Amino acid sequence: AVMEGEGAHGGAGAGVDVDTGEAIDRILGALDKGNTKVQWNALYAAGSFLKLMSRETSGDGDGGERESGGSAQMLTDKVLESICGLLRRVTNFKVLSHAVNAMAQLKGGRASFGRHFSDALESVAFILQRRGDIILSSPGRR
Repeated sequence: AVMEGEGAHGGAGAGVDVDTGEAIDRILGALDKGNTKVQWNALYAAGSFLKLMSRETSGDGDGGERESGGSAQMLTDKVLESICGLLRRVTNFKVLSHAVNAMAQLKGGRASFGRHFSDALESVAFILQRRGDIILSSPGRR
């Protein structure tokens, strides 16, 4: 089935299975509004999606039906944008580590991140700096 409408997060667009678009909308909602455990699980799902998209767009998939390039990249962009936003607003180390791991599922280097490459790097640098500030300002580190 091809998705014709748009979901809560802008929809998937033509060429993407309805279930895929709805699943991504649910993942994005969980990343945005879920509690820590929900976010952790959503990041696991987001990482699996990014890994699948990497295989599909690189042609290393199982030979099945491919997502259209534009639709796959649009969904990947939405997931990356959500993960980068999450990296900047949460402080839970487990959520942060799973967010970075989810992004690491993209294979193919810089091009896999599309227009979010700089934002992804800045988000990771931000959490490293913030974690360093927390460690350096701890009472036992004076």
